[in-house]
Amino acid sequence: MRYAGDTSCREEASIQAQDANWVHNMQKCLSTGRKCDGYVASRASSPSRYRELSLNVFKPGEEAGAIDFFLRISIDQFSGSSPSEFWNRHVLQLAHQDIGTRHALIALAHLHRDFTSLKNQSSRSRPALNHYDAAIRHHISSLSTGMQDTITSGSAMTTAIIFICIEIMQGHLANAVALLQRSVAMLPAAKGQHVSLYEDLISRLKIHAKRDAAPSSRETAAYNAVHIRRLLETTSILAEEAQDLSEDKRAVISDSFLPLHRAIVSLAEANLGLSNSDSRNQAPLAPSFALDMGVIGPLYEVARNCRDPILRRRIVDLLRKSNRQEGLLNSSTYAHIVEKIIEIEEDGLTDVQSSKDIPLHARISQHSLSFDLQRSKHTISYKPLIGRVNELCHREVLCLD
Repeated sequence: MRYAGDTSCREEASIQAQDANWVHNMQKCLSTGRKCDGYVASRASSPSRYRELSLNVFKPGEEAGAIDFFLRISIDQFSGSSPSEFWNRHVLQLAHQDIGTRHALIALAHLHRDFTSLKNQSSRSRPALNHYDAAIRHHISSLSTGMQDTITSGSAMTTAIIFICIEIMQGHLANAVALLQRSVAMLPAAKGQHVSLYEDLISRLKIHAKRDAAPSSRETAAYNAVHIRRLLETTSILAEEAQDLSEDKRAVISDSFLPLHRAIVSLAEANLGLSNSDSRNQAPLAPSFALDMGVIGPLYEVARNCRDPILRRRIVDLLRKSNRQEGLLNSSTYAHIVEKIIEIEEDGLTDVQSSKDIPLHARISQHSLSFDLQRSKHTISYKPLIGRVNELCHREVLCLD
């Protein structure tokens, strides 16, 4: 256990202070346009790991403007609820060493700026596409020569991760999944001290691929994210304990989880900065992008297991207004999916006021999702909770937002 005064905590605080100072100085160069000769590294830092970097590689104008946006906005969004060494330090350092990473980072910054400013996908900036094209050519060239040294290996893995983000941001999810599969195949050949960073990010994206606006403070968001996971684990454990009971008893137990489900939704609202009391009058948040699994997955898990009609519709509203892309998960898409689940279970019922008004024969179980990424069409597969329990049913969900 760490204490506030121990050596490791003091070193970590020192490193964080150095990083904050470096980012501040970097932003100052970008905003003023002056030539940057670098900054003297603190004596407490390791020159090889925390060396200060020159900004001369970024051209004044569109390149500098894009990187300024990346420093001010993108890093926080991409990092999610906890600091990310990949986005805070590694990708910036590598961009100064490797031209392919530099082009990829500039393209990503341009596209993220367009993404958050509500621009239509058809109006992507030409500089972004030019830099993306240059990064792809360099990436292909690097792979053709083999990942023989640390910088080349780091560039190949880093640009692959950036490419995945770029494709997701453009709505090309099929391309993103294909790139993810290639990145997984590249991992065994990766070299250097940053391999764990690549493994962490790719593992998160793999979770998204397999699965069935800014918070008030990062500390609160991180705590809420952990609390949400623990609450979900609690409901999962309790549900497993009830597996041997009859369906009617299991339904009673499932419905009794409502306070836990409400707590999860409230934590998600807090992380998004949305309030349940006046949510109907709140406009959708500005689009945001993160690789972390934040609120979309947990909200979907609650919606498919909780039959309370009020809470389910609250989740749909929250997903629509959150306007989030979390890795491969899109909040609007999952709003459509939850609406379809509600439609299936409430079909033919009138005056549904609580979960008790949804009888066992109307309930479904063993949900799974399949995605047609090319046509924005998704399929929910499920079985009836009672009755024809071996019958596998399918319902299509069109996502045309």
